Amino acid sequence: MKSRMRSFSALFVLVVSLQATAAAQVRVPDTTGSALALQQSRGATRDLLLSLRRTLEDHLSAGGPIHAIAVCADTAQAMTEAIGTKRALAIRRVSDRWRNPLDEPDGFERSVLALFGQALRETTLTDASEHSEVVLEDGRRVLRYMKPIRIAGMCTACHGEPSRMDPALREVIRDRYPDDRATGYAIGDLRGAVSVRVSLPEHPNR
Repeated sequence: MKSRMRSFSALFVLVVSLQATAAAQVRVPDTTGSALALQQSRGATRDLLLSLRRTLEDHLSAGGPIHAIAVCADTAQAMTEAIGTKRALAIRRVSDRWRNPLDEPDGFERSVLALFGQALRETTLTDASEHSEVVLEDGRRVLRYMKPIRIAGMCTACHGEPSRMDPALREVIRDRYPDDRATGYAIGDLRGAVSVRVSLPEHPNR
């Protein structure tokens, strides 16, 4: 019972924190339009993660980790933008230990990443885990969706312990990302999340 109370208290604090850090966002009741937006978000996320995995595998096989750095730095950003344009939504990857400054999370994303981190510590984070909310942003209804990203075996080549990396790879990372925070991970760790925003109808049918 005490354990349940502690978990409930931690979740309550995180929810309160979310409300405090996202001043322009207010939770509103879910209404018609969000179901389709959720479906769109899941589809875009699935497309992005599958495309990234395949592209990384190809580059790792062709040229090793140094070659794969270009995928995360350039190809992944272009791929993400293309998927967002195709599906008419905003999508990106975020992490509280970002490598690319473009991946720094906002207040909402930080709070959800904290929820994912808590679930990981409690061994309740699974491949099916996700988080979605309908919020108001500057008076407009928006569905915000996040899907956790965990470290896989091939990720450790560029995101694992720096002491175990090839010196040439460390130099490439240092030159390209002087403020890099994205090392020291082990397989299964929470790397970050895919974050999606979908604008909802202004006057939904009720």
